[in-house]
Amino acid sequence: MVTTEVSGALSDSGGQVSEHIAWTPGAVTADPALNVFYVVDLTNERIVVVDAATGSFSAAAVIGEDLTGGFFEFSIDGSRVFYSTPETSRIHSFDTGTLASPAVLDVPYAIHSFIVASDGTAFGFYPTYFQGDLRGHFSIHIDLETGERIRYYPDFSYIYSKELPRLSRDGYGTRMFLQQRPSPNQTKTTGEWGLFRPNQPSSIFTEELPSEDFVYDENMEMFFAIGTSEIASANPGTGERFSVSNVPGREGIALESRNGSSEVFVLYEAQGRRYVCRLDKNSLYPSEEWDFTYGSSALDITPSNQGFALSATGDALFYRGVTFEGGFYLGMIRTEASAGKISSVGGLVASQGRFPDRVVVDWKPVTGATEYKVYRAGSNEAFSLAEDIGTTSSTQWTDSMVAGNSEYSYWVTAIAGAEESLPGPVSIKGSTSDALPSVPIGLKSLGSYNKALIEFSWFEVLNATHYEVYRTAEHNLAEATLIGTTDAPFWSDSDVSENPSFSYWVKAVNEIGSSDFSAHSFRPSYSPVGPPGPVVSATDGVHAGEIRVFWGWEKSADSYKVYRSIKGDYDSQVLVADEVRANSYVDTDVVDGVTYVYLVAAVSEFGETHEANLHADSGHTRSDLPVVPLWVDASDEEFHEKVVIEWERIGNATSYSMYRRARNIPEEFALVASGLTEPRAEDVPPHTETEYLYKVEAHNEHGTSPLSHYTSGSRLPPPPPAPENLTATQGEHMFHIQLEWDPVPGITGYEVYYNDEDNFETATHAVTVSDTSWRLNRPVLDQTYWFWVTSHTHKIDSEPSESATGFATEIPLPTPDGLSASQGTHRDEIQLSWNEVEEATYYEIYRNTVDDPESASYHHTATHTTSRDLVAEPGVTYYYYVVATSSRQTSSFSSPATGFLGPQIPDVAELSYATDGTYPDAISVRWSGSSQAESYDLLRSESLTGPFVLITNTTGNIYYDHDVVFGVRYFYQVQARNSEGVAERSEVDSGYVAPGSPEEITVTQGIFQGVVGILWSPTEGTTTYEVLRRDFGSSGEFEVIASTADTFFFDSTVVAGKEYEYSVRSTVNGLAGPRQPYPQSGYGTVGLPFRPDALVGERLRRMRGNNVYRVGKRQEVRYTFTRLKTKLFLLQAQNDGETIDFLNLYGSKGNRFFQTNFIDLSGRNITARMRSGAFGFTLPGKESGYVILKSKPRRAAKKRRTSKVISFRTTSLTDRALSDAVRIRLSSPKP
Repeated sequence: MVTTEVSGALSDSGGQVSEHIAWTPGAVTADPALNVFYVVDLTNERIVVVDAATGSFSAAAVIGEDLTGGFFEFSIDGSRVFYSTPETSRIHSFDTGTLASPAVLDVPYAIHSFIVASDGTAFGFYPTYFQGDLRGHFSIHIDLETGERIRYYPDFSYIYSKELPRLSRDGYGTRMFLQQRPSPNQTKTTGEWGLFRPNQPSSIFTEELPSEDFVYDENMEMFFAIGTSEIASANPGTGERFSVSNVPGREGIALESRNGSSEVFVLYEAQGRRYVCRLDKNSLYPSEEWDFTYGSSALDITPSNQGFALSATGDALFYRGVTFEGGFYLGMIRTEASAGKISSVGGLVASQGRFPDRVVVDWKPVTGATEYKVYRAGSNEAFSLAEDIGTTSSTQWTDSMVAGNSEYSYWVTAIAGAEESLPGPVSIKGSTSDALPSVPIGLKSLGSYNKALIEFSWFEVLNATHYEVYRTAEHNLAEATLIGTTDAPFWSDSDVSENPSFSYWVKAVNEIGSSDFSAHSFRPSYSPVGPPGPVVSATDGVHAGEIRVFWGWEKSADSYKVYRSIKGDYDSQVLVADEVRANSYVDTDVVDGVTYVYLVAAVSEFGETHEANLHADSGHTRSDLPVVPLWVDASDEEFHEKVVIEWERIGNATSYSMYRRARNIPEEFALVASGLTEPRAEDVPPHTETEYLYKVEAHNEHGTSPLSHYTSGSRLPPPPPAPENLTATQGEHMFHIQLEWDPVPGITGYEVYYNDEDNFETATHAVTVSDTSWRLNRPVLDQTYWFWVTSHTHKIDSEPSESATGFATEIPLPTPDGLSASQGTHRDEIQLSWNEVEEATYYEIYRNTVDDPESASYHHTATHTTSRDLVAEPGVTYYYYVVATSSRQTSSFSSPATGFLGPQIPDVAELSYATDGTYPDAISVRWSGSSQAESYDLLRSESLTGPFVLITNTTGNIYYDHDVVFGVRYFYQVQARNSEGVAERSEVDSGYVAPGSPEEITVTQGIFQGVVGILWSPTEGTTTYEVLRRDFGSSGEFEVIASTADTFFFDSTVVAGKEYEYSVRSTVNGLAGPRQPYPQSGYGTVGLPFRPDALVGERLRRMRGNNVYRVGKRQEVRYTFTRLKTKLFLLQAQNDGETIDFLNLYGSKGNRFFQTNFIDLSGRNITARMRSGAFGFTLPGKESGYVILKSKPRRAAKKRRTSKVISFRTTSLTDRALSDAVRIRLSSPKP
């Protein structure tokens, strides 16, 4: 390459100029830092520098090779310009501006478009072809110092588009922008956009936008894209469109702009002419337009070949074109009208509900701006209604002049001296709110492989100022503790063990308060596994005697292992390098002509990459020898007479040789074919059903390749013999043709074929069978058919048999026989059956009351050989006849069969229930009605097995049995009857009577500590009582908790302080009556109980409670009777001391209006002893004794209310000074 001075210039007269040139221009680009353009001279194979200020040609670099289809790119520091030459698979580089210090780099592929990343590597695309046609583009990542391929990216490795992908990057080389333009055969009119990181491509967003060209304004954080009739601006992080301008009739071709400028230049085509339009970036409205000097001349300008460029200063546009006459020209447009304009403000962000009394607005700085002006309007108002709310020199504004719970629109403009930029393309919304932040959702792992680090994120809560993160070692929110706060929806926890089982929850916080905990926790689940495998790249014929292997870094790997196998022979895999600390390996232990496959496993403390996550690539040395033939494949039992072997064509091979040996014989491979010029051969090995192994080698003038990996193939065995003596029926059947043939030994089945002519080649395959017979159903009548049969094994078919002909013809349809009808075996139907007529499709049944088929009536149709007559009349004998019918014929009447219904006795009646203790004096028995029943017999027994005795005959279906006694279970059956007979008896049901429930029940409420007392009135005839309980307020069933002969019970199984409902029912001989219908509630106390009784001891002398209160120095309970019914009172005496004591009890007597008795807990009457003071208890410390007071009032003769006080006193015999008393004041009911 030679760098020279070059003469020539475009006119520097200002405005727009165009000059004819004598050479063919190629790609055009602008230097991003220097005010120069670069244009490719395809005629002289050079690159020319054009000064953007003067239009003069200042320098040229003569490359001396085909420059067609190349692509310009620049280094990150702007010191070097690169140009790819895909025709020669090279990348040239020069100093920018002067094209000095030329260098050339050989690369393994014909790279077209590419970008330079921040690490100095390049990422680009090269075309791929199939049978000479362009199919798409592969991606490649290369080292710009060595030209070696670094890696490829499976997610973005191939783009199925004939249009070259459009690439661009940010100014730092940390983000790459890829636009995939649609293929010509696609119907989409928009391209797919993606934003990637060059050194680790991963999609940040994907969005459909106009697809012809795009530019990225790094300062404003905005995309601009052009397409047919449309230009759009969009957010590069989300793909959200800011503004769209529709231009009907105009086809967008290319875009140019500079970072931070307020304008974008668009190249349009409309009605056969080309022109450039200046548009404002915010509104996308045109402000100026330039036509081209050569009128309707065509411009060879597309994004892929860089034919339209804007200078670094933004004041000159450079372009190339071609006239319809075939001449070429270069042009330049002066755009000084826009010079000095300050760019609009980008990157606006406003707080949304984070604060109750203010909105905070942030934005990105604008180059050259000294201050910024902030405008505000209502939520949905335009900029024309906005008010100026302040000026600031920072890039943040806090708006405190806002109302609560309100939304506003904000704009910001940049100011430089007297110039103010235009407002942004759209407003940013900001709002205030006094609401708590929303609950964080979407907690998910960020997939760290480092087990000493847990990273997770969640969805941003817009009205949150920060977040609180909680953690617990168990999955229990109640034990979670705050471990930190964060402003971003992300948390990294390094304070963990190697196998963490922590659970995390998150709260969102703002100035109002905090949200609830996240509904779902993040709970990492790790098992110690190796890191993922890196993507591998191996050199293909680049180096002599060695293969270089490269791979990408894995952040969790400590070292790497390199495995190698011969391509096509995966069993040959071996470990060739261990504990590699670099991301490359040079393999010198290789054979020329052999293609190797490399796998690289990343290794960490948890192991190496699982085999399912390994990536592979193949490589070979640079050699004149042909490489080993790959993809050798042999036919396996496809042919009887040969084995066909095929393999991959080797480009520099002139011939091939093939070797063979039997798999089951350990011998050397023998040469069976040589001088083969095509990658295909046919072999006839000596035995069938024997597996043979084949290898292939390639030859050229430099030598022979190594033998390929073997493949296996075999021949089919000889076919079995064809079946013999095939016969087909000829008119014996009307609806089918029957085939028969002789069996063939040792085969697995037969294939049957037929045709309407004697031609096996066009015959139809009918069926596969294992028997030696088959029938063709529903043939065309009187049509002759030819039939063939082949025998087959599991591998091969025989030749067809000799053909046999057959046909079907019309014959009379047979009359059905074997007709029978039921006679009296069913009460409601007559059942019919007959023998099948082979050709019949259905049957018609006729019926008569005399034996005459001609006068019989059609009754119904049946498709089977059984039927039922459901409308027969009782007492009538019927004659039945059957006629067979097909699609063509109808048979004659069958012989008759007579049938009639059986006796019309009733259906079985079923017992519905017999009551269990519902009534004290009767058992109610109910049963279901029976059709045709005239009356019912009810039978009873005192045993389940009988005997049962008739107790009544009734026409109803309910009966009350009063002839019963307590304690006996009775068993019942019912049977229906009418004048024609008696039905079978029903199943057995049982019932019994029981005494009624106690009329009154009393339950203590907090009298006893941990005990509830239940007392009830006795019922006549009862031998025992069952006490039932359930939780208070429950609608569930009562549970039996005790059975007793007493009329009281103390429930000590309760939970102290918990309330229960109690009921009681009477039982006799284990048969229970209904429970008391009005359950009462009660409970035992947790602490010292309330006791309405005399108590010994100073501490309990004073008593408090529901009905006991102080009357002077007395304790008194008052009770007024409402009815003349007996009332029970429970009296308690307690030894309040610590040691054993004897307590003496006294109780006063009643009077003629109140009959009173004292009873102990065993039921004995102790009234006399209580009144004489001769009754007492010997009690340990803190224990109690109990007495029941039973009182029944009598009505006063003078019809006035009377009362009586019953005293109860207890005294300690150890210390008679210790005593206590309680009084019960009884009042009679109202007269």
